[in-house]
Amino acid sequence: MKKVFVLALMIFVIGSVVVLAIPNSTTNASSTNYATKLNNCFGLGPITYGWAMKNDNGQITGFQGINLGLGYSAEYFFSPLKVNTWNAYWGWGTVLLVIPALLYVGAMYVTPSDLYFGIELVDLAPGIQFGVMF
Repeated sequence: MKKVFVLALMIFVIGSVVVLAIPNSTTNASSTNYATKLNNCFGLGPITYGWAMKNDNGQITGFQGINLGLGYSAEYFFSPLKVNTWNAYWGWGTVLLVIPALLYVGAMYVTPSDLYFGIELVDLAPGIQFGVMF
């Protein structure tokens, strides 16, 4: 049991360092391509079907929606969502609509064809997500 705890702690620490370093990897502001025309997402991850949360400039700042546990989940990006780069986020969710169950941090990559994939730590367990935005 002690080895499992140490392994989970190591994964969490390494994952946190990777996720926190990602926003600093894109420093060229002139080549920034914000994803403004996307409104929904569908895929496998903490949010199965979701809709975009946008700021006053129309930039996506997060997604909220329904998860596979028949609950609600919300993801919040540390900076507005950009295409063709890694986007770090944090989120939370419920199971059966009202039971708090999920707390996660991760990073998502959105392709120019609006497909996405990512890595995350959900309740200290590593995971992946993928899907499509439209």
